[in-house]
Amino acid sequence: MSRAPYRFDRFATALVGLVLIAGGLLLIDWKQHIVRSDYPRRLQLGRLVEWSHSDWWPWATAAAGVVLALLGLYWLLAHLRRARVRSFTVPATGDGQGNGTLTVEAGPLESVVAQDLTDHGPVTGAHAKTVNSRRGRMELVTAPLDERATGDTVRASYERLAGQIADAFPGTGLQTRLVLDKPRRTRGRRSALGGPGVVTPAPAPRADLTKQSGDGSPERSVDSGAEQSG
Repeated sequence: MSRAPYRFDRFATALVGLVLIAGGLLLIDWKQHIVRSDYPRRLQLGRLVEWSHSDWWPWATAAAGVVLALLGLYWLLAHLRRARVRSFTVPATGDGQGNGTLTVEAGPLESVVAQDLTDHGPVTGAHAKTVNSRRGRMELVTAPLDERATGDTVRASYERLAGQIADAFPGTGLQTRLVLDKPRRTRGRRSALGGPGVVTPAPAPRADLTKQSGDGSPERSVDSGAEQSG
């Protein structure tokens, strides 16, 4: 989903909240006379009562209802739009100085990312998808954790994967997020920790997993809590 519905939600929520607060304060003052005491005892609707008896009033209210229904339907559809990215463009040169662009198909990229994490990470499988989030374009990888995994092996695997994506798409803002699911019982499937010995992932430099670097490289984050599967 794009950021526009989020912005509209924040604006609409703030507007409705301010209107409700102002209305509540006005009713309290009308009852208690804290600020003013010259309020009328009855509310005068003016010509609204007269209009409600006109021939055009039902048609006007029906038209207003249709407009509000269409706006509500558009709001719902905006929230239901798929956040999945099918393809995206990157600069033809890594330094961003060139004029050309390249189109990257998300499907093959997702397959490579998922297979790489499965082969070298402490997981028993992986699924990757390219999505648009509030923080920008992101490679979202979900994987069930191996029961024998440790914090060091998970961190090293993530840093290795995030570093490869950052090196492959420099300056694009493509972020990497790893969501670890609870261990699953699988048959005939081994992780990088499988076999008689323990195989640790390739070493990777340490990285700050909470902050974005100042050179514009992608932000790296790990969701260490196990995600409950349905």
